[in-house]
Amino acid sequence: MIKSTCMSKAFARRMVVWAGIVTLLGVLFAFYSPAASGTKPRGPVTIETFVDFTVYPFQGTFEVLQGDDILGCEGGVSVDTWHGGLKSEFTCDSGPGAGDTFTVRFEGWVGFYSGGNANDHWRVVEGTGYFATLHGQGDHFLEFVDGDDYGISTFTGKVHFDPN
Repeated sequence: MIKSTCMSKAFARRMVVWAGIVTLLGVLFAFYSPAASGTKPRGPVTIETFVDFTVYPFQGTFEVLQGDDILGCEGGVSVDTWHGGLKSEFTCDSGPGAGDTFTVRFEGWVGFYSGGNANDHWRVVEGTGYFATLHGQGDHFLEFVDGDDYGISTFTGKVHFDPN
């Protein structure tokens, strides 16, 4: 009988310790989870632009096909310029980033394929307002349509924001 009472007390102590550990983990998760710490989401994005190459700077529209919840934007307008390298500036017209911009620079030009299409890489180099802490990179493919007057650019890759 004494032995079973000792085992019950030892079992009760272990249960109290485990309950304390579970409670501590719950508190840590509540305070340090991404939502509680203000960390913005990260993940894959796909952006498609329709660009007019008949006027410089090249202008067009864009739509976020994948990851609009991550990026904070569903679409808007884009302007491509050449200042020490080709850059695209995206101005968002919807979502939390509406009215703000982010700029990507094209890197590692792979070149043109048959038919004049292009393939290269992109990296986020600047952002304003909502996009001030945006980072990301990925692949870019340009397909010319209607001769070389217009193009459809597809940007695929991953983006993330610095924590608040």
